[in-house]
Amino acid sequence: MSARAAGVAAVLALSALLVSGAASAKPPYVKDFALIAQGITRAQAAGRIDGSEASGYRDAAAGAATVLPKLPSSRHRNLAAVVHQVAGFWKGYDSPRGRTLFDMLAFNTKWFASHWDQKAGTDVVDYSDGTWYRAFPGIGFQFHPLENFGKLNNFVAQKNSTRAEQLAQSLLERSVVRSGGLAWEYYFRFGGGQPPWISGMAQAVAAQALSGAGTLLADPIFTSASQRVYKTVPSLTRAVQGGPWIRLYAFNNDTVLNAQLQTIVSLQDYAARTGDQAATNLAAQLQAAAVGMLPRFDTGYWSLYSLGGAEAPLDYHQYVVRLLGILSKRTLDPTLTTYAQRFGNDLREPPVVKDGAAPGAIYPWPQDGYRDYARYVFWVSKRSTVRLQIDHGLDAKRRQGGILRTFRLLAAEIRRRDLAEVADGDRRARCPRFAGHRRHHGRHRDRRRQYTPQERLSHQNHGSPSFGTAAAWRHSERGNGDANASRAIALSIRCDCVY
Repeated sequence: MSARAAGVAAVLALSALLVSGAASAKPPYVKDFALIAQGITRAQAAGRIDGSEASGYRDAAAGAATVLPKLPSSRHRNLAAVVHQVAGFWKGYDSPRGRTLFDMLAFNTKWFASHWDQKAGTDVVDYSDGTWYRAFPGIGFQFHPLENFGKLNNFVAQKNSTRAEQLAQSLLERSVVRSGGLAWEYYFRFGGGQPPWISGMAQAVAAQALSGAGTLLADPIFTSASQRVYKTVPSLTRAVQGGPWIRLYAFNNDTVLNAQLQTIVSLQDYAARTGDQAATNLAAQLQAAAVGMLPRFDTGYWSLYSLGGAEAPLDYHQYVVRLLGILSKRTLDPTLTTYAQRFGNDLREPPVVKDGAAPGAIYPWPQDGYRDYARYVFWVSKRSTVRLQIDHGLDAKRRQGGILRTFRLLAAEIRRRDLAEVADGDRRARCPRFAGHRRHHGRHRDRRRQYTPQERLSHQNHGSPSFGTAAAWRHSERGNGDANASRAIALSIRCDCVY
C-alpha cells in the first residue's frame, strides 16, 4: 500500500469510528477529521474546488491523521488544535480558504512530526512556496497576513526578486474577495474577534507590498492586485475627532497609534507607485486625524498603545518613533516632527520615581499572635525596572541564632507569568512580576531561608504612568524563643529606578 493510500485509509478509519460509535472514549480529533472529509466532499460537489484541490486537501488531512496519534504532549496539543481549527471551517472550503487552511495544516504536521512548539511570535517559512507562519501558544503555527506582507516589503526593499515573486504569488492564491476587493483573512480567534477576520492595517500594508512587487518585477498582475486590495481600505476606517482612523482589527473600535501611522506610510508608498489619487486623499485625511490626536497619546513620559489604554510596550514605542520619523521627513509637518523628537527623547530620559510614606515599625514576634505587615507605596512615571531595597536590623546575637523568616510579597492583579528574581545573599528564589495599579493585595507563596540583614528585590513594574503602585510585604521571623519576642523591627525602604 502506498503512503498516500495508507494516509487516506487512516482518515476513513477515524471517520468510521465516529459513525459506528464503537469507541466511547474516542479522541476529539476523530470528529474533526470526519468533518474535514465531509467538508471537502461538499465543496467539490458544489464546484467550489476542483478534483486536484480536493485530492491535495485529503492528502493534508491524511498526513495529520497519521502523525497526530503518535505525538507527545504539547506537540500533540498544538497539531490537534490546528486540526480542530481547519475542521471548524468545513462548511466554507473554497479554493483560497482551502489553500490557506490545508497548507497550514500540512506545515504544522511536518513541523510537529519532528520539532517541539516554539516561542510565541517565532516566524518560520515554508520553503515549498515561500509562505511564513507565526507560532502562537497552544494553536501551532498560524497564517498571519501582516507578517507575510511585512516580509514581502522586506524582499522588495532588498531587491530580492526571486523571494518577492514567490511570496507575492503564494499570497495572491490565498486572497479572498471582500467589499469588492482582495483581502487576507486571519483564521484564529483573537481579542474577542471570531474568525475569519481581517485587519485594516494589514490590508494597507498588502497594497504597499504588492505595488512594490509589481514595480520591482515589472509585473502588472501584482500592481493590479494592489489596486484591488486598496478598495477594501476605506471601509476599514471609522470616524474620530479630526478624520478617519484605521481599524487595526475589523471587529473592534480600538484607536491604535502605530496602526494609523503605518497605514499612512503604506498608502503613501502605494499611491506613489500606482498614481491612485483616492489613496493619496485618504492618506492625507488619516494624517490630519493622527496630527490632531497625537497629544492624547502622550503621557508626558511615554506613548499610549491605544487611546484610553495602557502604555505602549517598548518595541511598539520604538516602532511609533520610527514611523513618526519617516512621516516628519516626508511631510515636514511640525506636529509630527515634535512628537518624533519627544517620543524619541522618552527612550533616553530616565523614569521619575516618587517615594510614598515610610512604613512604620513591625513586630515579627508579636505576643498577640498576629503578624504585622509593612506596606510601601511608590509611583513611577513609565514602564521601567524598579529596585526596592529593604534594610532591617537585628543585633548580632539574634542574627546568629539560626533564625528563619518568612517574606511574603503581596501584589494583586498579577497579569504576567514571567518571573523576576529575588536575591538573598548567594541564594535565589523567584516570584511573579506584578502589574502596577493603584493598590495591590495579591498573594505569593512564602519563601523561607536564612536571615540576612539586607534583601534586594528586583521586579519589573508594568504600570502605567501617573498610577500609584503599592507593594506590601508580610514579614515574620521564628527565633530561638528568647525573652525579646515582642521587640519591633524598623524597616528602611529605598526605591530607585533602572531603565
